[in-house]
Amino acid sequence: MVTLAYRIPPIPVRAHDAPEPDGIPHEVWLSTMKAVQAVLGDWDDYWTTTSIVKEAPVNLSLADALADIWRELRSGLDALESGNPREDVLWEWRFDLRTHWGLHAVEALRALHQRVLASEESHPVAEL
Repeated sequence: MVTLAYRIPPIPVRAHDAPEPDGIPHEVWLSTMKAVQAVLGDWDDYWTTTSIVKEAPVNLSLADALADIWRELRSGLDALESGNPREDVLWEWRFDLRTHWGLHAVEALRALHQRVLASEESHPVAEL
């Protein structure tokens, strides 16, 4: 998904005053985030630094990150279904990838990778 999103070519900024889609209501996002949180259980919390400069680690929610990614992508799909121009949706996805959900995706993948490795060390997989 992230690889495909980075392949969206630059698109000129919208030259018209198209109405912005309403987006996903906060209550729907919150419900989705809580459902993901329930599935993740104790895998939800992870520690990271969110900057390349030296800073103290922060505790974040994997469910929050995944729900934010879902909201950004779902909003675009809803906009397409509502008849918004494809170029507008691609522009939003490309912009949002670089300013918001791209970092969530990278951090989520890193957190899941670390959890899987830790889980394998605790419960080694039988050799094939």
